[in-house]
Amino acid sequence: MEKIDKKSAEEQTETKQIITFYMNNQIYAFTILHVKEIIAVKEIEQVPNTPDFLEGVYSLRGEVIPIIDLRKRFKLPIVQKNDGGGQNKKEKKVIITNIDGLKTGFIIDELLQVMNYSHNDIQPPPAALGNIHQKYITGVIRQNDQLIILLDINLILSFEVNSERIA
Repeated sequence: MEKIDKKSAEEQTETKQIITFYMNNQIYAFTILHVKEIIAVKEIEQVPNTPDFLEGVYSLRGEVIPIIDLRKRFKLPIVQKNDGGGQNKKEKKVIITNIDGLKTGFIIDELLQVMNYSHNDIQPPPAALGNIHQKYITGVIRQNDQLIILLDINLILSFEVNSERIA
């Protein structure tokens, strides 16, 4: 039994990485394990009869990838960005992930950085985190008076949770 406790202690102090990004003036993160690349996308092909958060599909090197708008997924306010000349800038930042062979893109506001963390840094999510359903959140990390919300990509993509209505 002591051996199990020792391994558990090692896992809790083991350093892992997350990729952080802004959405709606809040910092969010995915574990970097599933992140393949970050791209800038100008044209996303819309697909009829899909949920509103599915922005469409994008052809990346000949592979068709569904693109999810996390703002719409979490029912956050949609913000139009200008390029300074009064024209709407259409280029979007997209994090491409690969989970069990399923590549998916997630539109974000702004990419921040890759960070190291340990299991000990993760705290349970507070009961109320605005519009984001708690099932999508793995935990939170507090760093320099900022709260980083760890998102669970698997649950964001799961049919069971996607069919639920987010309050």
